[in-house]
Amino acid sequence: MTCRLIGGSLGYITTLDIRGNKITDEGIVKIIHSIPDLKSLMISECDATDKSGNEIADKLSSLEMLWSEYTSFSDDVSIRIAQKPKLRVLSLAGNKLSQKAIDKIKKIWNCKGYIML
Repeated sequence: MTCRLIGGSLGYITTLDIRGNKITDEGIVKIIHSIPDLKSLMISECDATDKSGNEIADKLSSLEMLWSEYTSFSDDVSIRIAQKPKLRVLSLAGNKLSQKAIDKIKKIWNCKGYIML
């Protein structure tokens, strides 16, 4: 199933789990633009970089859960995502985050919800 098909046909869904698929930033961005009301997005072990991360931070205003393990988000993008007001579950385990970024994210998440770094 292509990302265009997912986005074009299933724009009403609120949860999408594409973990472990060979989907790149291009496909993830298409999904984000096609399904802007996603509440849960699981993209662990996809080929996601800061391009996808910035789109997640900027476009998915309803996002409550993001599972993005072993992707390639930078410190800055990870912090931007962690600041999303509705986000309550966040896993960025396996991303190469600095200790400074981890400490900042933990401070943002004090009593906010479940986090795994």
